[in-house]
Amino acid sequence: MRFMLVFSLCISFFLLLCFGCSQANTTSNMAAKDLPTENQELANSFYKQMQIVNQLMEELDLIIVELQKTDELEEAIEILETAKNEVKEIVVLLETIRPENNRLAKFISSYKKELLHYVEGLRLQIAGMETWDSEKTTEGYKRTEIAKKNLKQYNNQFKDTFL
Repeated sequence: MRFMLVFSLCISFFLLLCFGCSQANTTSNMAAKDLPTENQELANSFYKQMQIVNQLMEELDLIIVELQKTDELEEAIEILETAKNEVKEIVVLLETIRPENNRLAKFISSYKKELLHYVEGLRLQIAGMETWDSEKTTEGYKRTEIAKKNLKQYNNQFKDTFL
């Protein structure tokens, strides 16, 4: 079962990277507000990555709910580790998006910082689970929940401001 959950998470992530979200494609085809063409393309690329992050967080939440029913600690750690690494890959990818527009650049920088808060929360959860430290696990969970809320707010703000 562990292999199937990790495999499905990896396949979902791969498909999202290859094909993108259909919603993201239709929304990102709209012109970005007040941005030159080059920055529009970067804004659209960034928005696609935001959609991938949202999908990843939703899938991770669903998988964790299923794992809570089975009580598989090693499997949960492995899945959290996979999710953490996938988000870190997106952070690296976002480093390549360097718009000339200061508002867009600051927004992307703030979003990346929040993604790193999410990664740190996942890291704490994993460390707590590996050492049976419930306080660390709980702290990591709280941090990921706060980061998820903030990332969703960034998503809405981005749509209102740049798309």
